[in-house]
Amino acid sequence: MVGRNEFPVSYNLTGELVPLFKQELIECKLQPGETVALLSDSRTNPHYPAAFMGAAKELGAYVFEIVVPFLTEKVRRIVRAASDDVIPPRGPLEAMKVADLVIDMSTVGWLYTNVLNDILASGTRVLTVNNPPEILRRLLPCKEVRKRTLAGANVLGEGKRIRITSPAGTDLTFDKTGRKAFYQYGAADSPGRWDHWPAGQVACAPIEGSAEGILVLDVGDIVLRLERYIAEPVRFEFENGRVVKITGGLDAYLIREYMNSWHDEKAFIPAHVGWGTEHRALWFELALPGPGGNMDAESFYGDVLIGFGANYFIGLGGSNVTQAHIDFCLRNCSLWVDDLEVLRDGEIVPEALR
Repeated sequence: MVGRNEFPVSYNLTGELVPLFKQELIECKLQPGETVALLSDSRTNPHYPAAFMGAAKELGAYVFEIVVPFLTEKVRRIVRAASDDVIPPRGPLEAMKVADLVIDMSTVGWLYTNVLNDILASGTRVLTVNNPPEILRRLLPCKEVRKRTLAGANVLGEGKRIRITSPAGTDLTFDKTGRKAFYQYGAADSPGRWDHWPAGQVACAPIEGSAEGILVLDVGDIVLRLERYIAEPVRFEFENGRVVKITGGLDAYLIREYMNSWHDEKAFIPAHVGWGTEHRALWFELALPGPGGNMDAESFYGDVLIGFGANYFIGLGGSNVTQAHIDFCLRNCSLWVDDLEVLRDGEIVPEALR
């Protein structure tokens, strides 16, 4: 059995992945003559850059690989104490800015960095790929998820206010006036676009300081950064747009410890909020042996994803600049955009958004 941080050593896997990765590159609208940069680090599954290289060449693209060091959580915190960027800004940045498409297979976590913002602003499209092959096959981009996601983004983009409730006790509101909607359907298919394969979700960055009410994580909800299912309800209380109190059992204790470890009040400000649109995602995937499961949780059809901390990623357009970030995935919630009920107890309500 392959462990959570291991990968098969057999070279045969590379050959098996080429057709799958070729299909994904087609979804990303890779054209003959375009340039593809493959970003990896010393913990990347080595079959992935090899297979993407073969797939890109089959489609007539120019392709090269960039390798950066793997950074542990401790080293990342040290690096980010001096800079917000864990990818070296010189060399890799310049190379990726001249590419048409970047395939990010790294494990360093650089979504909320100025380096990625600069690359996207240059017009380069970026696709993150770090899930195991069986999840990538199951959640290959499809027209149904794309249509549902874009429809949801249109609704969210036009809205000004979001309200979330749940039987567990959540009653939380956000102001998003003027903030755009961001969407993921697993393909980086237009200039300056970032996406994550696999994915299916709609989100926005609410206005910082606007959150009011109570958030309750119920039994079975997910804390992504800790890769943990909630075993006992956790209650978050808000004042002046930020979390001021977290109560509950062991889960609450761990969440407090993690969020406090950044020594930054901005860690307690909501970063983004939205809902999942991927009907093929599995809620229990995170609990299975092996890596993966985060994107199943984020994308799960009808769930609510709420993040705290950094949201200055160009795709979201938020203004909370911090190194902290943590995500929570909740089921059985109801969600309104203005007066439109989008979710009712974890089910998408409007026919046009289903």
